[in-house]
Amino acid sequence: MSQAEILTYLTGLFKEPKVRILVEGPTLCGKTTTILKALESSGRQYIHLTVAQLFIDPNVQTMSILDKFITNGYLIFLDDIDTIFPLKDPDFVLIQRFFSRKPNVIAATRDKNEIHPFASRYFRDVFIMEQPPTKLQSENIAHVTFDDIGGAQKAKDTVMMMASWSVLNAKKISSWGLKPPSGAILYGPPGTGKTLLAKAAANACHCSFFSIAIPDLLRCLVGESEKRLTRTFEIARANAPSIVFIDEVQALFGRRAERRGDSNRLVVQLLAQLDLSSKNGTVFCLAATNAIEAVDPALLQPGRFEEVIEVSLPSLEDREDIVRVVCQKIKHENDVDENRNEIARLTEGMTASDINGICQKAAIAAMMDGRDKLALEDIKNEIKNEAFKRFRTGKKISVAKPKEC
Repeated sequence: MSQAEILTYLTGLFKEPKVRILVEGPTLCGKTTTILKALESSGRQYIHLTVAQLFIDPNVQTMSILDKFITNGYLIFLDDIDTIFPLKDPDFVLIQRFFSRKPNVIAATRDKNEIHPFASRYFRDVFIMEQPPTKLQSENIAHVTFDDIGGAQKAKDTVMMMASWSVLNAKKISSWGLKPPSGAILYGPPGTGKTLLAKAAANACHCSFFSIAIPDLLRCLVGESEKRLTRTFEIARANAPSIVFIDEVQALFGRRAERRGDSNRLVVQLLAQLDLSSKNGTVFCLAATNAIEAVDPALLQPGRFEEVIEVSLPSLEDREDIVRVVCQKIKHENDVDENRNEIARLTEGMTASDINGICQKAAIAAMMDGRDKLALEDIKNEIKNEAFKRFRTGKKISVAKPKEC
């Protein structure tokens, strides 16, 4: 059954008095999302549980609380049930006794053959989900262009050059006996536009865009992180030309002395995927970090993340351009355009994200004050408010001051 068909069918089943359903499918096939959507559509109250939340230390009190919810008509959704009822783990007697007497349980698993026979017998209906069409997993970046990013011209040019040579000119590079670039790292303080640069490059090169969220990898079970990482690159290759983006890359791919065992396995897997990308072209990997010194040097070798691109705090000219880009989408008085240089000088040490936030808050204040347009004075007042907040909290405006032009 397709994901849409299962969603429709599950919504109907969840309305029945007694529900015992198992949904089986590979990682990233959308099991959890489909079940949660069906639960919302059914109107039933429910509890979404994972092994990490509940079953690490099962006890009578926990089961008593669950029993009250089930008695009151709640549906219990057990995610990753293969970790709750593992095939060879005998330490599930209390849970088995509890659920053998209870209705209204839904579960998701990668493979029903990995769970204890009790769990397989318990569920009345089993639905198998296939991997959905991979093109659907590409993010929509059609609305992001380099024109939406103020300043950072050198970073824009370098990112665009690297990405275009990798995914658009791979054959030409190969004809010279060279390998296309496989990746680059963007580094700089938070809020300088690294993610936007990656999306704008993908849009400009007419590429599919896939992002890898470090928190998702950290939440994975042992062995699943590598599978998810590999699967993302497989999907990217299936939808080539593609750009894969990894934010906060240092969190998982830091220096060896600071890594855990699972991080070591991920580094090996990432290196393998980058090497494969350099052979095939058509897939380019962009990573972002605010601590380039913390990234494993092995990732910075030729054929991997071979270009390190600085996205620094904006200069005076950059900040002036950022004000222009931000305010062109907001109704504003002429004095804003006429005094962009003054605004830029007042925001020394701030990032593009800071300046955008100031202009947005100033516009909201002007609107609440009953005026039709944003004025220079509104922005200056908000800059003062921001400076005071930073002074009061002890927050530094910048990690390094740019050279003013």
